[in-house]
Amino acid sequence: MNQTIYAITDEQSFVSDFKLTAADGYTAVTVPLAWVSDFMKYPTKFSIIDGALKAPGNLPTLSIDELKQKLDKANDTIDTQQGTITQLQQAIGTLTGQIALMSVDQSTATKDGE
Repeated sequence: MNQTIYAITDEQSFVSDFKLTAADGYTAVTVPLAWVSDFMKYPTKFSIIDGALKAPGNLPTLSIDELKQKLDKANDTIDTQQGTITQLQQAIGTLTGQIALMSVDQSTATKDGE
């Protein structure tokens, strides 16, 4: 079932405000059922031309909440990878120190054996 809203528009015919009940200065407009969710999220992206509501062709495909969830997941992955990088850097530091000690030991053993 379609939803009737009451809207006012700006100079370019985009919805600047709307109400769900009749109000002075607001024009009754029908929102098709398929558009209700998008209209409620992005009302200022819709325009009213010749009394009919026109949907934009460029609405986001993700909601803000979906985008936030994706960013949170990416941040978790980055944090995990940063932890792994830190562990690898520490392991490299340890190995470098051990190699340096082995070199000193070999150098000392060679001098002692001369």
